[in-house]
Amino acid sequence: MARTLHCPRDGAEAYLHRQRGRFGKFSIDVCPECAGVWFDRGQITKVSGDKELERLIVLYAAGSSGLSCPVCGNELARRPLLQMVLEVCPECHGVWADGGDLEYAVKAMQGEPFANALPPTQARDIAFMTFRSPIMSEAVRSTRPGAPRERRP
Repeated sequence: MARTLHCPRDGAEAYLHRQRGRFGKFSIDVCPECAGVWFDRGQITKVSGDKELERLIVLYAAGSSGLSCPVCGNELARRPLLQMVLEVCPECHGVWADGGDLEYAVKAMQGEPFANALPPTQARDIAFMTFRSPIMSEAVRSTRPGAPRERRP
């Protein structure tokens, strides 16, 4: 029997979107109300093709987000990244991304000012674009504690 997942942000019942990508089959849960996306453990790796990207997102999450994991009920931890914050479950290693944050990240990666609207896009498509981006990969690697920082002149 399939699980029912509820959005940690607004409690709406998420729908499961199954996708066959170039890195294999995967599924993500999408909130129909806020367009947030839940990635189960291993799903970011399947979307991005980069296991290290997912590991660094999970490893360096800290501090309370005030949200509960929709899978196991534990408190989610915050993982600031670019101009957004991902929420990560320290227990089951799932990752929540708010719909607005994903849209902002995609626009930033495309070099568009946030005020310019993209054509209407499904939350799942935004999630795929975000985690496949080399900019996202670079941002995750450079924002971990102890990562080399650029010196200011």
